Amino acid sequence: MELSQEEEYAAFLKASMGKSCGSPKRFITFCRETLFMMNKEIDWTANVWYVDKLNIELSRHSQGNNIKSFNFLNVINIENREALQKYIKYLLSMR
Repeated sequence: MELSQEEEYAAFLKASMGKSCGSPKRFITFCRETLFMMNKEIDWTANVWYVDKLNIELSRHSQGNNIKSFNFLNVINIENREALQKYIKYLLSMR
């Protein structure tokens, strides 16, 4: 789901459910994380990667700044996004 689609869906949820909707962004994040984590394989083309699924060695974790996810939604140009994803994937696979 692209950022514009996320915003459109959040607006739809607010309009159709009103105050009972709570936080549409939190709901979208929950769904996105659940789908990413439930895949057997890591979806390297996903717009948000969750660190828990990436199986990064503990020695490579930052003890001061705990990163939960990598978000590529703000990279609008698809070619730039794909290049960044490939580079981050390369960095994560280095030992």
